[in-house]
Formats: sequence, C-alpha cells, structure tokens
Amino acid sequence: MMNQELNPVTEELLIETEETLEISVSESDSELEIENPNLITDLAEITRALEALVFASPKAISLKRIKGILGTFNYDTRPVVEILDQLIEDSKERGFQLVKVAGAYQYRSNPTQSDILQKLLEDKPVRLGASALEVLAIIAYKQPVSRSEIDAVRGVDSGHLTRGLLDKNLIRTVGHAETPGRPLLYGTTPYFLEVFTLNSLDDMPSLEDYDRELASKKTAESENSEDQEHENIEGINTAALEEASLFFDHASPLAANPDRGNFDEPSEENEEKADFGLRERAAEEVQQN
Repeated sequence: MMNQELNPVTEELLIETEETLEISVSESDSELEIENPNLITDLAEITRALEALVFASPKAISLKRIKGILGTFNYDTRPVVEILDQLIEDSKERGFQLVKVAGAYQYRSNPTQSDILQKLLEDKPVRLGASALEVLAIIAYKQPVSRSEIDAVRGVDSGHLTRGLLDKNLIRTVGHAETPGRPLLYGTTPYFLEVFTLNSLDDMPSLEDYDRELASKKTAESENSEDQEHENIEGINTAALEEASLFFDHASPLAANPDRGNFDEPSEENEEKADFGLRERAAEEVQQN
C-alpha cells in the first residue's frame, strides 16, 4: 500500500490533513501555556516556600500536603523532592535541621544544643520508665500484639502501662485478634516514629544484632570476672593464711569427737560417794548422849 503511487488529488488531501493536525497541536500547546502563564519555576522561590511551609507546620508535613499547597499557588512541584533532600543535607551542621520522620518533613533543633534549649524553656521532657519502655519495645517489635501476649512476654500484668502509652499517643489499637473474645491488638503510631526520629519501622535496630551485641558483652564480662578471680587468688596474703592455719589447727568444740580433756573421766582418787547425811546424824546422836 505504501509503495503504490498516489494520484495528485489524494496527495494534496494528505498534505492538507497533516498541516491541519500540526496547527491543532500547536494551538493546544499554546492553550496549555496560557492556562499556567504564572507558573513559578524559580528554584530559589520554591525553596523559600518549602522552608516556610515546613517551619510553620505544627507537626511533620507530608510530601503530598506540600505539593498540594504549592500547586494551589502555581508553584512548579516537580523539583520539590530534590530540593527537600538538599535542604536535609545542608542543615546537618546547623542549629536546626530538616529531618524526615514517619514519611513527612519537620524542622528540629540540633541534638547537640538540647541542654541550651532545655535551660531556655525550663521544661522537663516527658520520660518513660523502664517498664513502660519495655512494653513499648514489645509492641514495636511484635505488632500487632494483644495484651495477653505482652503479659506473657513480661510475666506480669501490663494493663496500666498500656493505657499510659495510649494516653501519650505512642501506641494505638489496630484491630481485633481472630481468637476467642477477639482481644484488641496494639501497634505503634506515627508519633512514635517522630519521638524516636525514625522514618519507618524498618529503621529500628535489628533484634539479631542486639542479641549478638548482648552475647559479646556477657562474654567480655565473664572473662573480666575470671581474670579478677585469678588475680585475687594470686594476691592472697600469706601471713593471713598462716594465722588462719593456727586457728584451724585447734579442734572445734562443736566437733563430733572433741578433745574434752579429763572432764568426762574423773580420777578414782578424787571420787567421793554420797552418804545422804549419815555422818551429820551420827554426830548429833553422839552429842545428845
């Protein structure tokens, strides 16, 4: 079909059709440009808008929310991710840092200046006790997890600790278990990720790595204790040993066969027989007579 020669009329019609299509395409392109004549593409301007949005947001702001707001004001949203990554890198050595937590962005003070800021605010940070941290760790690593499973791991009731973590918005209910009674299941919240500066649960330390580290610490401690015990044995005071030997050379008075001297074997010379008062009565009779 393509190799056949076209008559002049057909060829002219094809040329006119192509020209018409080119005109319509060019007109549609011009219409698109007219739709966004004020699109802001200046990177410096977009950067300033991003900094203002993240700084003023009362909590970590998501990428979707950022693009939605910027798009409303005709900002070009295509370079947003690249700009945010650059801001994160540039702010690492500053007093405030842009960090990505729970899949969102937030400005935070540099941890090295925490003492200064605490003095300024005079506000004691919220602290969790060891038991509460233990429950939180169980939920974080085993989620979704029920109350009975938490209690089984700890060996004690954890109801009041679980309620406390719910009140602090560190954990939440994520459904019901498919077991008799359908108990509630617990999991961590996005605020948990913010508190511990985690972008996702995948950033938590591996339990296998922790077990290996704990095992190495125990091995080192046992070796140190053995070395200490060896040093104590080698450093025994010989004078103290001699004094102890003198003491233990004597038999104990509580021994099974103690040396009690002649206490149980009185001599026959000193043995006296009881007369039951016969001598006294005889003397009285002699005096009367």
